[in-house]
Amino acid sequence: MTYHEALAYIESTATFGGKPGLRRIRALCERLGNPQDRVRVVHITGTNGKGSTAAMTASVLKQAGYRVGLFVSPYVDDFRERIQFNGELIAREELVQELENLLPHIAALREQGFMHPTQFEMETAMAFSYFARKNCDFAVIEAGVGGLMDCTNLVKTTEVAVLTSISLDHTAVLGPTVADIARDKCGIIKTGCDTVMTPYQPAEAVSVIEAACRERGARLTVPDMQHVSVLSRSLIGSRIRYDGMELYIPMAGEYQIRNAVTVVEICRALQQRGAALTWDAIAGGISAAHMPGRFETVRNTPLCILDGGHNPGAIEALCRNLDESLNGRRLIVVMGMFADKDYVSCVKNIASRADLFIATSSGQPRSQEAQTLAGIAKQYCHDVCWNPDIAVASRVALGLASHGDVILVCGSIYNIAPARAVLAAL
Repeated sequence: MTYHEALAYIESTATFGGKPGLRRIRALCERLGNPQDRVRVVHITGTNGKGSTAAMTASVLKQAGYRVGLFVSPYVDDFRERIQFNGELIAREELVQELENLLPHIAALREQGFMHPTQFEMETAMAFSYFARKNCDFAVIEAGVGGLMDCTNLVKTTEVAVLTSISLDHTAVLGPTVADIARDKCGIIKTGCDTVMTPYQPAEAVSVIEAACRERGARLTVPDMQHVSVLSRSLIGSRIRYDGMELYIPMAGEYQIRNAVTVVEICRALQQRGAALTWDAIAGGISAAHMPGRFETVRNTPLCILDGGHNPGAIEALCRNLDESLNGRRLIVVMGMFADKDYVSCVKNIASRADLFIATSSGQPRSQEAQTLAGIAKQYCHDVCWNPDIAVASRVALGLASHGDVILVCGSIYNIAPARAVLAAL
């Protein structure tokens, strides 16, 4: 099997399918020898901020000399971003090897009456198997949707459960309220593990998380933002002091400051559980972390920013960044969103700040039509057009931009790669 054949097989399966639950993934991993039980886990869930928090945590552990696996979703530029070891993407031949090892077990389970695993279940099983084969000391695992019934929740070796910013998203699966969503995400909290919660959560989420920690004897830590001093901020990152210790965060935005101090508290929890993490490793790991598509600057003239935020909470954070960063500069927005997201409120927030709004589509099956997004944007922006091809829309934006303008591509992580190919400086 070639790499491209392996990728085609994985992506031909349903991303989500069948009844939610752990039955399939548990049976599959049992046949693999339960590789998820051979590594210490930092398990991260939340509505927004999971990926950045995971990337920084994994970078710290690598800086400290540990062998560390990282499992995140979705990918931005390369499928292999999903599964990483010590900061490197899984090699193509290793991905093929993991899939070929998986296929006989899938066939055997199907003979027993199991449905074919979903794409995410396959990816999760492959990641656990790969991390075990690489003799990882730690695996930093980002949950897919929710927590309780997410297939990553198969893990029993959770050292630290992490809950990043929680807001409304995936309500059809997780429930209609923030409390419902928090309750589902609390499913990753294991008895006796440490739990770290990102600060500034909705009160209803905090109540649910505190109750879950009490019930399971899990020590809860929340970073104290009163101990944060912002030394400098720019479009490429922030320098802060937290509890007297200086940090450089190479990702822009106030919410990345919250994510970074969350990582500090994750590391402190791991220290108390025996991990050898010095302050130099923590600071060095955070400063070396990279997560594409998170208010990422890819060109300076004109300034081009890519952001994969795709739900109201992420868009609100993006708007705060824009309000702090634009300084009166003309804003050209290229935006495409999925139809199963709250695209109306997201488009409203972004379009009301735009001087020119170009509605587009990432070309994914779940994408909302560009013309529909343009119709919403016209209520809030005086200059609106649309093109269903994200690459073409990005070229249009570049052609219309003056040197001092800002081009923002946003609304979906799937917009990032095609827009980057057009906008990134040579």
